[in-house]
Amino acid sequence: MIDAEFIEKIEEMAKPVIIDVNGSKYSSQPIHPVEKANPKTLPIQSLTGIADYILKSGDVKVEDVIVHIVSHNEVAIYSKLFGDFKQRECYALARCGNIDFDFGEFYDSEAFNIAMQACFTEYDQSSKYGIAGIDKADVLMFSKSVCARAEAGVDDDGITQEVTIKTSVVSKENAVLPNPVKLCPYRTFTEIEQPESSFVFRVNKNMNFALFEADGGAWKNEARKRIKEYLTTVIPSLVVIA
Repeated sequence: MIDAEFIEKIEEMAKPVIIDVNGSKYSSQPIHPVEKANPKTLPIQSLTGIADYILKSGDVKVEDVIVHIVSHNEVAIYSKLFGDFKQRECYALARCGNIDFDFGEFYDSEAFNIAMQACFTEYDQSSKYGIAGIDKADVLMFSKSVCARAEAGVDDDGITQEVTIKTSVVSKENAVLPNPVKLCPYRTFTEIEQPESSFVFRVNKNMNFALFEADGGAWKNEARKRIKEYLTTVIPSLVVIA
C-alpha cells in the first residue's frame, strides 16, 4: 500500500509557491481568485427600462454606475471598478430585437410592400433631426405600379444591323426607378428617432425588389449618439460611454 506520509508529501509539493523576483510576485502554479457571489445580469428590453432601473430600482445610485452603449442595439449598466482585481459588475443589459427585413434579399411585390410599411418609418418637420425617410413613399409607389415590358432596339451603322431584344423595368406611369433612396428602418431602440441612411433600390427580371445598404454602417454611429442623447436627457448626471 502507498504510505500516507508519501501522499501528504506529494500534495505538499503540488501546492503553489509564491516567488518574489525583483519585487514582483509570481506563482509556480496557476491560481484563481475565489470570487464573491454576484447577482445575475438583469435582461431589459428598452432604454426606458435602463433609466427606470437606475432611478427607481434602489439597487444602484446614479453616481455609482457607468452606462456603456455597446452597439446600436445593446446598452449595459456597469458598476465602477472595485476589489483587489479591479473588476466590474454588469447590473443590467438592454437589447432590442432586429427588424424583420433582409437587406440584399429580393422580395416579391406583396411581401416587399408589407415589409416597407411595417419596418420603415419617416419623419417630418416636427423631428429634432429634420425631415428623414421621405423616400419611403416613392419606393412604395414605384413597387406598387411596376411592370415588365419587352423592347426591340435596332442599331444600324449603314453596313450591318444588330437587333437586340431586351426587357426593361418601367412603371405604368413610366416613372424612373428612384436611386439611391434615403430611408429610416427600425434598427435601434424605438425611444429614439431611427437614423436615416442610403439604400440602393433594385428590381430584378422577375419583378422582385431589394434594398442594399449603401452608407458603410455610418447609421450605427448616429444611433449610438442618439441613445446617449436620450439617456443624458432623462438622467443629466449619468456617465454614458458611447
